[in-house]
Amino acid sequence: MKDWFAGLEPRERLLVSGGGVVLLVLLLYLMIWEPIAGNYRALNDGVAEQKKTLAWMKQAAAELKLLQRRAPVLRAVLAVGPCYQWWINRRARVVWGRPSNASNRRAARASRCGWKASHSIR
Repeated sequence: MKDWFAGLEPRERLLVSGGGVVLLVLLLYLMIWEPIAGNYRALNDGVAEQKKTLAWMKQAAAELKLLQRRAPVLRAVLAVGPCYQWWINRRARVVWGRPSNASNRRAARASRCGWKASHSIR
């Protein structure tokens, strides 16, 4: 191989040497640099995705804590039944300023729950 290279003209030697250097750089790029850079990009994408997941989990945890704090109240409402729920809904309408001019509905609901219409919440 040395004899073959020595037998080339100086211009041909320069061309073969330059081609060898380009080939070496290309091999280094494809075998070393590109896999490392690809892994780096994949890890960065993974970190971004995990940050999104973390933000969602924090929001879900806050919502879960809120629901857990409300759970005893909700259980109490559900245990008492629809009559108490009706009373809560009626009270909410009064508090939130939604007028209800349906006194006959009020009396009908009160009688279903076993209350007298005069004792119903207005």
